[in-house]
Amino acid sequence: MFLLKVATPVAPVLCKLFNNFACHGLPGESKNAKVTALLKKGDKFLTSNYRPISNLSSLSKVYEKCLLQKLMLEFNDFGVNQHGFRKDHSTETALLTLQSVISKKIENCTPSVLYSIDLSAAFDLLRPDTFTSMFKNILSVGLLFAINDFLIGRTFQVKYGDMISQKKMLDRGCVQGSVLGPILFNLYLSDLNTQVCGHGIDIITYADDTYVIVSDETPEKTILKAKQTAEKHVEYLRLKGMKVNMDKTEIMWLGKSDPPTSNLNINGHDFCFQNNIKALGITVSRNLSWDDHLVNVIQKGKKLMKGFRFIRKHLTEKQFLQTVTNTFFASTF
Repeated sequence: MFLLKVATPVAPVLCKLFNNFACHGLPGESKNAKVTALLKKGDKFLTSNYRPISNLSSLSKVYEKCLLQKLMLEFNDFGVNQHGFRKDHSTETALLTLQSVISKKIENCTPSVLYSIDLSAAFDLLRPDTFTSMFKNILSVGLLFAINDFLIGRTFQVKYGDMISQKKMLDRGCVQGSVLGPILFNLYLSDLNTQVCGHGIDIITYADDTYVIVSDETPEKTILKAKQTAEKHVEYLRLKGMKVNMDKTEIMWLGKSDPPTSNLNINGHDFCFQNNIKALGITVSRNLSWDDHLVNVIQKGKKLMKGFRFIRKHLTEKQFLQTVTNTFFASTF
């Protein structure tokens, strides 16, 4: 906000400073992140129950926006399947696309399998050397240097109360809380559609959440094709340095008819076909019925109502209405 107020006199200075950054690299302190641990839920003594919140230099974020504008001018092909962090795209467009593809398969009685791949700490595993190799013949030398410099040599410190840890080095990942990071991650996996493609394969992606629908002429061929596609998909992610969370991978047979087998084996892991899966916060059933989702929403609403009764006496009328709007109505609608 301060920079906006003094933009006119400060702009020439920042322009010179950022050009220097682009040519010689960001200073070390601008690459340091102060990380605060925020408790999500559960036992406060379990580190896995905390979400790390990364606070970065404000000046660095303005510089990132400049890099982002330059990047969009040179290359903005995220692939047709990516809906995350793009203009005119959102979770809604991703879900509508997913619903459209599923409904078409069901209406045409096409044997189809839907599977979702879950990644662990996806943004933290982007490899700068792999990214540079991918775009060395696509982006200009200067921009590629600036992006590579942005990704490497990053450090972080964990802050708790008045205490702060020593600096630790990061050898990979696009830093959390950055403006440029999510776009770089999208570009990093933008060739998914060309690597895992073929007739009868539809891919819908939102950031690191991916949903793949595989179809073929017969149920048996569909099962085999789904197995081969999923294994190819997992291998593609492995080569990119990603870590697939097989325990959270979900598979669903589409339509009213039952699949020819009760499970699907992917790289030695057996996955049972489910009647519904969770897609971007929405429960999607195999026959595209919304009954299961409505049950989940009602149950969530009941839990929220109990919480509202407890906190009502501690809030003003305005605070209470904001809380109800941001939680109950948001999840219901």
